[in-house]
Amino acid sequence: MVDAQYLGYHAIIDVSFLLLATTAIAYPVVKAKLWKNMAIVSKIFFMAVAHILYYLGLFDIVDNGQRYGLYLGFYLIISLLFMMSRRLLPFFITKSLGLKEGPRNSKIVDLLSLLLFVVFMVSEVFFSSPISNTVAGMLFVVHATRAYWWYNKGIWKKSLLWSIYVAYCFLALGFGLKFLSAYVWMMPYLDIHAFAFGLGLMSLSFMTRVSLGHTGRNINEPPKVLNGVFILLVISFVFRVIMPMLSVENYVDWIFIAQILWSLSFLIFVVTYAPILLKKRIDGRFG
Repeated sequence: MVDAQYLGYHAIIDVSFLLLATTAIAYPVVKAKLWKNMAIVSKIFFMAVAHILYYLGLFDIVDNGQRYGLYLGFYLIISLLFMMSRRLLPFFITKSLGLKEGPRNSKIVDLLSLLLFVVFMVSEVFFSSPISNTVAGMLFVVHATRAYWWYNKGIWKKSLLWSIYVAYCFLALGFGLKFLSAYVWMMPYLDIHAFAFGLGLMSLSFMTRVSLGHTGRNINEPPKVLNGVFILLVISFVFRVIMPMLSVENYVDWIFIAQILWSLSFLIFVVTYAPILLKKRIDGRFG
């Protein structure tokens, strides 16, 4: 059994890191008066709150604290991905495809996506309320509308575009599956896994793109193997999320195949990008 005192020290270090990170990030934002970036600061702060709830549950101080902390932290990460994709994906599509006008956006849709997500997260994490199913359906419509507006057939020629776009669709589908689960029988937590695959694919896509740019390489000429890396993750998604809805009796097999494909995808990324990240910038600049 793990020593309670050790867990206490671990909790203090863990939470302190997030609180210090919140302060360190907030300082330059406030100093420069870049108030739009306070959204990122708030998410890191509430991530610290999620960790506090988790540890309070672990020490039997707050009932269901561990569940509150885990799911609050998970959905905060998902909200961060939505924020990043809203800011970056239309920009990437416009620049990479050389479009004169960027993809369509709407302030009303932006506001709805934010407010509805807060309602969804609070009702789902803290109350397990049926309201979250209804709100999830509304969020699916909101994000499906965005995905439709942002779509351009040219993205399929760019691995660093279509991967982020597909990841966004996985996140949107997570809401759709959450809504359907209230009316149609399906294996539990498929919505969570859809969110998780959106998280994995989007994180991997951003990592591959940023790694090229910050090592002085051309982001428009990524390693050709990346298409295969992203396709493996998409196929893994099919086996983990789609196949269990079509063939429940082979559920364990689908999970095993998905695990192999997921691991292989990230393994190829590590092997491909380790030399890039461990060597100096090719343009001779610092960093």
